[in-house]
Amino acid sequence: MKNIDQVARQNLAAMRQAEQAAQNLNAPWNGTIGTQRRVRRAIMSVGKKITAGYVLTLGILIIIGALSYWSTSRLISNNERWTNTHQNSDWP
Repeated sequence: MKNIDQVARQNLAAMRQAEQAAQNLNAPWNGTIGTQRRVRRAIMSVGKKITAGYVLTLGILIIIGALSYWSTSRLISNNERWTNTHQNSDWP
């Protein structure tokens, strides 16, 4: 059976190794001194995801509405030209 002091020393050594590994991960990659670059993981909260969904939905609805308005105005314009052309022609 191991002595409690030996187990404590092993745990302390393991913790120091883990801290050193963590510091090496945060070390600057380009060799500059005094700056540390850390990789941040982009995490979106639930509220941000809901807001993004509403904004995306609203944007799609605005695009569909604009296309519908443009299409309807072209239809009305073409119908007026067609009516004018047939009123002024000699067709029966």
